[in-house]
Amino acid sequence: MKELTLAVIGALGFGRALVDEIKNNAAKNHCRLKAIVDISPKAKEAYPELVETGVRFYKTMEEMYSDMDIDIVLIASPIQFHAQQACIAMENGSHVMLEKPIAGSIDDVEDIIQAQKDTGKHILIGFQLCYDETIRKVKETILSGELGGMHTMKCIVLWPRNEAYFSRNSWAGIRYDKEGKAVFDSVANNATAHFFMNLMYLSGEDMDSASTIEEIDVRLYRANPIETFDTCVMKAILVGGIEFIATVSHATEQLVEPQYELIFDYGKIISIDNEWIVEANGERRTIGKSNHSIQKKIWDMANYVRDTRHTVKCTIDCAIEHTKLIEMLDEYEVQKFNKNVVLEDARIYIKNLGEILIEGYEKSKLNFDLLDTLC
Repeated sequence: MKELTLAVIGALGFGRALVDEIKNNAAKNHCRLKAIVDISPKAKEAYPELVETGVRFYKTMEEMYSDMDIDIVLIASPIQFHAQQACIAMENGSHVMLEKPIAGSIDDVEDIIQAQKDTGKHILIGFQLCYDETIRKVKETILSGELGGMHTMKCIVLWPRNEAYFSRNSWAGIRYDKEGKAVFDSVANNATAHFFMNLMYLSGEDMDSASTIEEIDVRLYRANPIETFDTCVMKAILVGGIEFIATVSHATEQLVEPQYELIFDYGKIISIDNEWIVEANGERRTIGKSNHSIQKKIWDMANYVRDTRHTVKCTIDCAIEHTKLIEMLDEYEVQKFNKNVVLEDARIYIKNLGEILIEGYEKSKLNFDLLDTLC
């Protein structure tokens, strides 16, 4: 089997996880890490063992390509650089694994799509749940029709975040960077993006597609000092009439790990603690437990490059539905929570917000009236 050469763009932050996985498992997947590109000198300092094995470090992709060819580039840089870097990679002969989200705007995504058409290179998007074996079994169950048509799908994720999270870099919580590049970093475009994408993917018409949102009713709020929002309560209607309810927040006192409920003609599928269960005809059966690890998508990308008949993938045509949603959300006003604000242990949270959101999820209510009383 041909050895594929890899490069990671953005090796600090989330990129560390990619580098560590490649470092530990490249050989058995017939791949080799050849280069790392990161503008920070700390990148080279962070991986002395890679320097010893001959991995080259560069500040720019142009410098790297002047020295070598790369089969697959994995991009884990900030959102606003995704489009430019993906295009550079494909124009220089590399296939691309691009971390989520695809880019900051639909215009940026269209630039990537054009570069893909011009170069004929492959690009997959790193929404790792789309590569997960259990999630794909859930989708196979949905597509089999055994539960009939889907009516409603909903999820809740309450992940409190402290001040350090919102000051972790120069683009946290902003709409545009200083150069005017779209970022739209928010609870829906970063930490919980996987869960929005997962429901759109599960409702897609085949194993490679995601559903399109036709209508949306949403409230956006912020408790933290950011431009975008840290709390989102949304009801959308997908193509085909499926109701999609999402409740996510970084501003609650409580921690609630991701939960899902998908309601069909003849039963439902639920997920708690990553375990996916079918409930129908008075019986319960477990499909499996989903895994949020980043490892599998890297090697699925390598397998896809070797043979495009490899069916486990998240294409740009699938993942663009999430970017469309983010652009829709940016059209709505963000309200500021001004009541019940608590600052504790370097974290801002809104007292009673969690209870309101949990009750709304359990009863499939949006509770906009109660939420607005906190503003």
